[in-house]
Amino acid sequence: TGYSIIGFELLKRLHESQKYEIAEMAVYCKADDIRINYVPWKVYPVIPADSDEAGRAQYESRPDAKFGSMIFEQTCLDFKPDIVIDFRDVQWMATYQLTSPFREFYSLLWMPTIDANPQTDDWLNQYVMTDSLLTYTHFAKTVLENSCGKTANILGVASPGIDINEMKPLDKSEIRKKYGLPEDINIVGMVARNQLRKLYPDLFCMFREFLNEAPKELAEKTFLHIHTGY
Repeated sequence: TGYSIIGFELLKRLHESQKYEIAEMAVYCKADDIRINYVPWKVYPVIPADSDEAGRAQYESRPDAKFGSMIFEQTCLDFKPDIVIDFRDVQWMATYQLTSPFREFYSLLWMPTIDANPQTDDWLNQYVMTDSLLTYTHFAKTVLENSCGKTANILGVASPGIDINEMKPLDKSEIRKKYGLPEDINIVGMVARNQLRKLYPDLFCMFREFLNEAPKELAEKTFLHIHTGY
């Protein structure tokens, strides 16, 4: 997933700095996955082994177990973290970190996905309960500043990490020439799974509205490109 890519880049770079003792709570990892032995930092797998019938039963009985709630307390007891970092849809994936009996022993840094305004009151209440916050975008930072004011410790904007050895900016003019795209057109992109909460129908309706209301010369040169599953 996108989160796992960001997580790997963060873990890798923190590890390479040699400044921190690092542990990863691996959401999609089974307890008997042999790849754990080849990871250079501590790994706490979230999914019980297939042979652990009791563990599987407990895992499947809790909706939030797949996000790590079932092993978080044990992880805290074993690793004793000073800082807990999470950057997902924390509004429902990581709320257990706020209510943990060990909450007073670690500093909690969240990087919530904020792509709409206003945020719900429940989510805002969660944000201010953390010790510090990062955002993916400047838009999200502005939303938090206007919603929470000084009650939230907003550190700044931290754009998602990538492998800079593979992902490098390309010359836009050369790319357009390669694929036969005119230099003067505008392309609006959307990359996401094709599911209800991504609001694709709303996007199409609003883009249609934009095309109807925009000046003709702008509308005729503006295109919406969707990258998703069927």
